[in-house]
Amino acid sequence: MKRYRLTIFLPVVPEYRRFLAFRELIANAASWLFGGCTIVDHLEGRYRSRQKEIVKDTICIIFTDTFPMTSKQKNQLKSIVRHIADRIAQSLNQETVYITLTPVEIC
Repeated sequence: MKRYRLTIFLPVVPEYRRFLAFRELIANAASWLFGGCTIVDHLEGRYRSRQKEIVKDTICIIFTDTFPMTSKQKNQLKSIVRHIADRIAQSLNQETVYITLTPVEIC
């Protein structure tokens, strides 16, 4: 069984209250499910839009480490994360919300 780091790159949008609501929801869910999370606010980022333009963006990064998971549990988490990313992107009027799930080795 492996541990994974779930990292969510959440765009800060003009509808700041909506952004804050998602930020709190994600942070509380990660804390409840995995015992805590780290939030890094107001980072500058850039991405290439679907129109092939480089767009400046302000993002918030939320990350948490999972408990040791089986392959089946990891696949279930990936499915849930994809759904969450789509819902966040839709609600915040974003092209996409970038979320990663990477293996972690605790030393």
